[in-house]
Amino acid sequence: MPKFLIIRGYSCSGKTTISRQLAKECRFALLEYDFFHFRLIRYKDYAAKEHKIIFKTVLDCIRNCMKYKKNIILEGALAPIDKGDPFQIKKIINLAKRHNYKIINVLFTVDRKVARKRMKIRKNFLSNKLYDKLVNKIKSIKMKDELVIDTTKVSIKSLVRKLKKLL
Repeated sequence: MPKFLIIRGYSCSGKTTISRQLAKECRFALLEYDFFHFRLIRYKDYAAKEHKIIFKTVLDCIRNCMKYKKNIILEGALAPIDKGDPFQIKKIINLAKRHNYKIINVLFTVDRKVARKRMKIRKNFLSNKLYDKLVNKIKSIKMKDELVIDTTKVSIKSLVRKLKKLL
């Protein structure tokens, strides 16, 4: 049975780092949702129209992977921008179920002080207000059977090992 791993979480919680390492070691297709947002749309205030275009692009990538029964990692903050779920996680999960994928949901959290230090190193600093708003939006989505992992004091190697066991 092919696997569909959803890794979402707070800024600077290690989502991208862990996803890339896991995809490489396990030969999974990796879709970085935030890549589409921050690379394809280069300005802050974008409308729902852009969300729909990005979602359709990601969904097309997922469908293509499923066509060939590829194992998939979908990674990103995956936080609702407004009311509802513009990332349409439920639609993605239902698609995976229809294609007989084993679905694994993981939420990465991190201590705020550690996140701030990581942001400073990466030079992608969010204001406290924006960071808190993002965290609250991420928390607002409740995913069934979601494994919550605090990445504050965990090494990359141990996280990759833990996730490999889930697969």
